[in-house]
Amino acid sequence: MNQRAKKTAQSPTDRIAWTEERRAEVYASRRVKSPEYFRNALVSIGTEPANHPLVAEHWYQKVLYYYRSKKRELERGKRGVVHAPDAWRAASKAAIALCSKPSKSMSKTALSSDVEAALVTLELCPVFSALPYWLAREDVSFALKTLVRCHSLVCSTQIHGYTSPQGAYIVETTDYASRRPEYADSAWHVLRGAIAEASTKDYKKARAMAAQLRKDAPLPARALLAFAFPAESAWAKEAVADMLPIIARTKKCYSVYLARLCAVATPEDAMLLVTTPNGALSQRDLLTILAHHGEAGAKVVEAAMRGATNQQMRKTYAEVLLMVETEEAGELFSGWTENRVVAPILLEHRERMAASNGASAKKAVKKKAVKKKAVKKKAVKKKSG
Repeated sequence: MNQRAKKTAQSPTDRIAWTEERRAEVYASRRVKSPEYFRNALVSIGTEPANHPLVAEHWYQKVLYYYRSKKRELERGKRGVVHAPDAWRAASKAAIALCSKPSKSMSKTALSSDVEAALVTLELCPVFSALPYWLAREDVSFALKTLVRCHSLVCSTQIHGYTSPQGAYIVETTDYASRRPEYADSAWHVLRGAIAEASTKDYKKARAMAAQLRKDAPLPARALLAFAFPAESAWAKEAVADMLPIIARTKKCYSVYLARLCAVATPEDAMLLVTTPNGALSQRDLLTILAHHGEAGAKVVEAAMRGATNQQMRKTYAEVLLMVETEEAGELFSGWTENRVVAPILLEHRERMAASNGASAKKAVKKKAVKKKAVKKKAVKKKSG
């Protein structure tokens, strides 16, 4: 469906041309509702049906598939377990045992955060499949704790290679926190959706857990915690402050956690973050900024256009700016007349503004005429009385 069609109702002060499709792309929060976000996050990890609300048995079958199929990873894990740190040897052995003889039936025993983190880190189960299972079997707090722990762990194969005679074992380090666990972005989207829909009791418990985890978590995890809890503006502010020295010496990147931090930062802070070309910055990040900050987010979108890594991304961002039907947005567009992908969108914005101003002028004339007629009618009535 055409993204520029089928406008939804707008409030008098909202001059952003939202469509139902665009609304569905906004990251959900407890303040800005996006009912399809959680379901879509589950669908995006390749599950049909999405199975929401979560049913534990359904998601066990998903992780069971990986327990059974990760044969090479399992053999590497068996060779490497003797090299695992003392703190992780028992959990590693339990994870290996689980995959050596996976049960068709889901165990009723409570999950162990250590064992689940070991399964993900030893690459015996991808985190995008594990996280919905954690949510279904335990709760949001368990999933949150385990996911954050995974950002401080890495499989030895990332350091020594997959052909190392030592096999695979867990290494405690934050050096790989921005890249591990693999597929973490999908997991964080599912987690944010779950937090947005959690009961007040579960939310408070998870928020308290997150506050504790932040104290020792590496920067990527702290940025993603701010993403998962968008109401905690101070968390985003602190992450931005720690991030600025890093991006100051970065010419170009593909950073998921930086992109998601943009979505929860203030417009002023987001402006600083998008100056670094980031291939991971999506239109959904920018749409979420508009949903939370309204017209004030337009400057962030234009800054992202300047920092875009290629013309296709620049066009995608420009189509977000097109939604902001204000003179200020028009001024932001004015510097793009020579850009071949943005110029046509700029012209469309001018046409929209002209049509909007024309309609407003007609409405004002009509309103004035109605008022004048009412005054005249009142005067005639008074005179005849």
